[in-house]
Amino acid sequence: MLTSFRRPLLVALFLLALLSFNSLWLLAGGQTHLDLLFWPWKPGLSLAAAGFVVMLATAAGKRAWLAAALLVATMVVAGLVTYEAHLNEPVDEDGENSEQLTRGLGHGPLPTPKELS
Repeated sequence: MLTSFRRPLLVALFLLALLSFNSLWLLAGGQTHLDLLFWPWKPGLSLAAAGFVVMLATAAGKRAWLAAALLVATMVVAGLVTYEAHLNEPVDEDGENSEQLTRGLGHGPLPTPKELS
């Protein structure tokens, strides 16, 4: 009876881990940096991390340590790829956009629509 519920629970765990990893990556890395990533990195690392979470949940002994090490390695690679995207971020040459952004972050009143056009 217990084994009949095991597969749907593991699928639910995989989907929850996929959602959690993507949310954590978005919060830690920032939407701008994730938008700059080469597209296969995002699904590849997300699916790998979710798979390692399921592997960690089903493993015992030395295999659990392997799953934990692979999960940590996947998270480190995700951080390095995001950091590389941050270092190679395109620079905004005209100062207009950065000035408008900083004024909206507490450095003065927000610009009016007349000032923006």
